[in-house]
Amino acid sequence: MNQFIASVPKKVFRKINLKDGRCYWVFTKSVKIPKLGKVRILISYNNRSLSGDALALVTNRRDWKAVKIVWTYLLRWGIDAFYRDAKRHLGMESYRLRTMKGIIRHWYLVFLAYCFLLPNGLRSKLTKRLKTNLDTIGRNSRAMWEELTLSLIAWIYHYFQKNKVPLEVAELLIE
Repeated sequence: MNQFIASVPKKVFRKINLKDGRCYWVFTKSVKIPKLGKVRILISYNNRSLSGDALALVTNRRDWKAVKIVWTYLLRWGIDAFYRDAKRHLGMESYRLRTMKGIIRHWYLVFLAYCFLLPNGLRSKLTKRLKTNLDTIGRNSRAMWEELTLSLIAWIYHYFQKNKVPLEVAELLIE
């Protein structure tokens, strides 16, 4: 695909405007791909200079205009990103439940974790310390894990400084 993108002359890209005001520069071509049949390839950049990474989309909807292909992709992107992150970082890929009630409860917990991690991770203490934007659930999960682990270690250290023995610290932790 990279060779194909590089072979497309810059002068054939045209600007499209989405209904939300965003602009993209796109090139489309209908081709026949073995095992896929006739498809439409769309290459898109989000800047006039066509710099940075190109987005390449392949669709069997050859009748759709470029605007509709890009708009549909942008609508689906959030959904796809959620499921990819949920599988990778929130445990949806490897759960094994036997009852529908258990599955539904698991989904509630995953969605709750997602809702908690996304907005809270973006403004967590660790984010401010690192001066970085945690823009994915994976980065948020790792940052929250690190922040919670460091807090727990600091808490345990605090009680050891007060000459508490491990059993006493464990009892305080369980309370």
